[in-house]
Amino acid sequence: MFDERVSEQQAILRLIDEETRAFWNKDWEAFRACWVEEPGIRRAGWWSLGGITWVEGWDELAGRVRQRFRDNPEPNPSAAEVRRENVNLRIGADMAWVTFDQHAPDTGEPEMDMPGLSRETRVLEKRDGEWKLAYMCYLHRSVARVAAPLLQLDATGAVTWRNAAATRELTRGCGLQVRAHGLRATRRADDARLQRALRWAATLTGDMDARRAVVPVTLETEDGTVANVCWVMVDSGVISVGINDRTLAGLRLEAAALVFGLSPAQLRLAERIVAGDELPAAAAALGVGVTTVRTQLQRIFDKIGVRSQPSLVRVLLSIAAPAV
Repeated sequence: MFDERVSEQQAILRLIDEETRAFWNKDWEAFRACWVEEPGIRRAGWWSLGGITWVEGWDELAGRVRQRFRDNPEPNPSAAEVRRENVNLRIGADMAWVTFDQHAPDTGEPEMDMPGLSRETRVLEKRDGEWKLAYMCYLHRSVARVAAPLLQLDATGAVTWRNAAATRELTRGCGLQVRAHGLRATRRADDARLQRALRWAATLTGDMDARRAVVPVTLETEDGTVANVCWVMVDSGVISVGINDRTLAGLRLEAAALVFGLSPAQLRLAERIVAGDELPAAAAALGVGVTTVRTQLQRIFDKIGVRSQPSLVRVLLSIAAPAV
């Protein structure tokens, strides 16, 4: 009985491995052989590039996978580098389920890869003596491809990870530093805002339900202009801090322009201010005179109801488009 159970476990894990290899090698027949081909099968998940995926039935899954293979036809042997840990396997008479942590490489195929850690679930059925996949779920959140400077912190505020871009920014003097394993702003007033944001973020990491939130923290100069912006982010219990993330800032500014009725010229000036430009540098970048940008800035102040650049940046970057 023991040997039989071990054999069943090995067959299930081998099937999971074969399905992964078939997918990355774009081997349609091998992929197909791993699945129950019925309307009741499901494939569900969340991944860092594509958000939520929900596929109902074999016909829909087959259509999507075959199209993906056509779009990315070259075989990729990187499935051999996949590592599975924390495997939890339960087997019944003709059904089984398994959960595991999957660690995968970045192979350079953005539409195929899920580099880093993903939490995986499989439900299998035994058909004609062979195990087949009936349900697949993956929850993938990786920062492997994040190009912007990014750090991750635990609930105590200790820095647990940083990418190379963040290390460069910290070395250049971006207004932040890692001291005694914690992230601190170099100016006292900035640090007070940063620590408030981090304490707030820590309150969201222990909930049973996942929480997502993003707040900007301005890093200012002694003369009252914005030198940099960092972003305190919470996603599924993980606290991250982004430094000068232009993509995120651009999305917030687009939403703010709609809310406050900023003209295209005013939006371009706001982008330069958020990027840390002083008015002469902003004028040069925009190809206008300093007097013009001063007038534009005053009109932006009037529209939004603020009287300083740091206040302006905080308001603009606090406007988030509604989730859909």
